[in-house]
Amino acid sequence: MVYGIVAAAAMAVVAGCCCGRHGDAVQTSDSIPPAETRVSALTANPRAGDVCALDLGGGVTLELMGIPPGEFMIGSTPEERARAKAMGAAETSLENEGGQPRRAQVRNGFWIGRTELTVGQWQQFINSSRYQTDAVRGLAVLDSYPEKKPADHSMAWVTWSDAVVFCEWLTRREQGANRLPDGYIYRLPSEAEWEYACRGGRQGTMFWWGESPKDGNGRLNWCENNSSAISTLPVDACGARGRNGFGLADALGNVREHCLDAWDAAGAHEDFCADYTKSKSRVLKGGSFKTAAFDTRCARRWPCPYSCSGADIGFRVCCGINLSNETTRVLLKLMTPEAKPPPATPPAKNSP
Repeated sequence: MVYGIVAAAAMAVVAGCCCGRHGDAVQTSDSIPPAETRVSALTANPRAGDVCALDLGGGVTLELMGIPPGEFMIGSTPEERARAKAMGAAETSLENEGGQPRRAQVRNGFWIGRTELTVGQWQQFINSSRYQTDAVRGLAVLDSYPEKKPADHSMAWVTWSDAVVFCEWLTRREQGANRLPDGYIYRLPSEAEWEYACRGGRQGTMFWWGESPKDGNGRLNWCENNSSAISTLPVDACGARGRNGFGLADALGNVREHCLDAWDAAGAHEDFCADYTKSKSRVLKGGSFKTAAFDTRCARRWPCPYSCSGADIGFRVCCGINLSNETTRVLLKLMTPEAKPPPATPPAKNSP
């Protein structure tokens, strides 16, 4: 509808905002992406720098980056939250990041999209599956009317439920072709996996590149440093400068990203939070073209009902061990009424 206007504006933002090996350790001292090694198949032991191009059909591919196991500090310090508040963050937006950072262990390696899922990749899924989104079926609550975007932009206006269906489609496709490691599926990343991957090996900083918002110039699409971001940009528009220590592009900014976890206002979980019975909201991470620096931090988190989405909400595909057994159990319990026990048999009356 507004394709030409949006595309022209996006390219103007690119010009103004984003122009200007292997080892066991994942802690990095800078923001230089790792040396990359192309691999032909996914494994259960990915290494930093491993890149696998997944064929979605129709000439469309999706690049996955290897993320090795490791430990990191999840959440934010009181000092970081005080700084974010001084920068303009609302007190209520900081309360759900936990009291102190907690040491979190990512026990299993996983693969995650180098970029957020694109319009072109999503369209290939629609063409192949004939899936009708929540928005098309009138089941979604959107913050604006969806706009047509170029194929290389981040896909937005998808709900958590839509993203889960995409991952299920991809799992069936790849399992059928015997291209998945044993026990691995495609899914959304857990919140802990997401933050670990976003930090790219750094510990305890506001952003994946460090502490300075000014150093974000040329790294991401956000509403900061006098940038005129009005829309999503093509993914990976900032090139090497926009990639973190794991080689991920747009780890912050562009669109906020769905995570698999149920929302817990007390803070992020080290292990996958599957308590969908208590919360109808899911976790969003990452900030977007709409957010300023204080809202585009690695530790920032938002609740989002599973049926809601908007112009700055998308997702990034993850391939990892199956965390969804508990999810399946909970959802089946919600959909299947519990059987009522049979009435007690009254005691036999004695004959007179």
